[in-house]
Amino acid sequence: AKGLIITRPRGSVRISAGGTPAPGDFTLTALIRQLGLTVLAGEPFTGEPVGPVVLGDGDVDQLRRSIKGAGKKPLCIVGGRPEIIQAAVSLGANVIVTGGAAVDNFQLTMAAGRQSCILSSAQDSYTLLNRLSVGRPPGGREGVCDTAGNWMRTPMYLYYNDIAADLHNLYRPVLSQFSK
Repeated sequence: AKGLIITRPRGSVRISAGGTPAPGDFTLTALIRQLGLTVLAGEPFTGEPVGPVVLGDGDVDQLRRSIKGAGKKPLCIVGGRPEIIQAAVSLGANVIVTGGAAVDNFQLTMAAGRQSCILSSAQDSYTLLNRLSVGRPPGGREGVCDTAGNWMRTPMYLYYNDIAADLHNLYRPVLSQFSK
């Protein structure tokens, strides 16, 4: 058995026979490198593993519930709303501020005090989420996770040496405007 296939509602993911990668494999440093992020605060803490991703697009109460329910230290993606940034930082989450939004010095100091990182991205939240969920883990390791379309193809040998099918394809196309 070379690997397992786990079917999820969104698609299929190939998992190597070695099992799923440990959560500690994907650090903020790898994420910063892959997505081209800028570290605004908490540079000594970029070696931490990436936690669950929380999108800060609602109100402050919803964000608090999402971060508290995430368990581990989550990675919170927020836009330019100062109250959402403040709530995420006060709860100790690692924060990606999208769209190049400004972060005030109080929030930067608070993040460093809570051993969290504040990262900045020039891209918007939608683009950043798409880049995070293209079928590869944040570490960018090929072969561990991949989209089903990249490896589920009809094998070349399936209809090899089928003379009748070859003659039919050569002399009478399957779809033709002149076929009857």
